[in-house]
Amino acid sequence: MSLMTTSDLHKSTKHKIFHMDFVEFLEMICRAAEFHFIDSEKDHLPLHEKLKYILDELLETVNESRRDVNPFESEDEDEESDDENN
Repeated sequence: MSLMTTSDLHKSTKHKIFHMDFVEFLEMICRAAEFHFIDSEKDHLPLHEKLKYILDELLETVNESRRDVNPFESEDEDEESDDENN
């Protein structure tokens, strides 16, 4: 379960029980990625790699695709490539 723990779940509002916060949604996606690849050839991959695969599969169901992003690319590299183009 990815919902945050509450002291009295049965007293929580209907909205809280049937809706999740964004952070809870992210946790659910991560748990799905970990679970999906148990005992598979991709089981050894780090979580961020598993997320790429699981998001590709999920987004395909709604005819969407993931943009490939390199979060480790520094701003200095971007500036250098801009300088080369000018």
